[in-house]
Order: sequence, then C-alpha cells, then structure tokens
Amino acid sequence: KKIVENLRKYFNIIIDYDQISSNPIIARPHIAKAIIDSGYNYSFDEIFKKFLSKDSPAYVENKKVS
Repeated sequence: KKIVENLRKYFNIIIDYDQISSNPIIARPHIAKAIIDSGYNYSFDEIFKKFLSKDSPAYVENKKVS
C-alpha cells in the first residue's frame, strides 16, 4: 500500500489499491499492470525503471517473511 501512496505523492500517479489488493501476494508487476490499466501511457519497462526501481522515491523495500 505504501508504494501506491508514494506513486501518488511523488509522481501524481493515482491507482486504486483495490485493483491489486485482491491478489494474495502483491508484487511490482501487479502494480505496473494497475498503472497501465488505469490509463497511464507507460510500458512495463518504463514503469519499472522510473517508478518501481530502487532509485525511485516511490520504492518500498520488500519485507521478507521468515
């Protein structure tokens, strides 16, 4: 959910969290698809490089469950 909030805050990309929350595991590809499905004209590659990479202010480190 934090990535969705960061996308809005830093890039004015607004996606509905409900689009991705139905997945038992939410990964970056789900978020990228939601961005495209919301009508933003980016490729998956662009989304990963600009918005979902470790260098992006929207990036949130993956929490590993042990």
